[in-house]
Amino acid sequence: MHKRALLQLPDILSFSRLFWGGLVLALVETHNTVSAFIVFCIACGSDVLDGYLARKLGVNNRWGWLIDAGSDFAFVLTILLYFTVKGSVPASLIVIVTSSFCLFASSGLTARSSYDRLGKYIGLICFVYSGALILAAGTTLCMVLAGVTQIYICTSFLCKTGNAIKNFRLRMNQGQL
Repeated sequence: MHKRALLQLPDILSFSRLFWGGLVLALVETHNTVSAFIVFCIACGSDVLDGYLARKLGVNNRWGWLIDAGSDFAFVLTILLYFTVKGSVPASLIVIVTSSFCLFASSGLTARSSYDRLGKYIGLICFVYSGALILAAGTTLCMVLAGVTQIYICTSFLCKTGNAIKNFRLRMNQGQL
């Protein structure tokens, strides 16, 4: 394999989550819960692998980070939208997850480092919740998990917003804006 092709492998893995998300939903729709969860786990594995390969190959950059974060968001949002339409997830969770992603993406594009620990935790919670939805679709557990997830993401979002405002004010006071 050529070195140039290897440099693109992490991005290909990131984009593959768009395919995996569609396959997960097709399997959920046909009531193949175990198969859907296995494919979901493969997609999660691609998320871990793309970051590892990007660092190992020395190709981690803001563009790759944005592709990875955007693919993660599209993957999770696809699953959440499906379950929202089915009535298992409140629509407010879509708004909260979308707002959190926008804040995460904007801070990653403007910060010196694209690593954001709080954003990673929010992403992890969204992935875990999406996996739990696949396994517990249509049960009371779905709504309980939705409530807990909303509380966590809202709290994290407020902390992140507070930090963004603090950093903005600091940069204004230092004349960087």
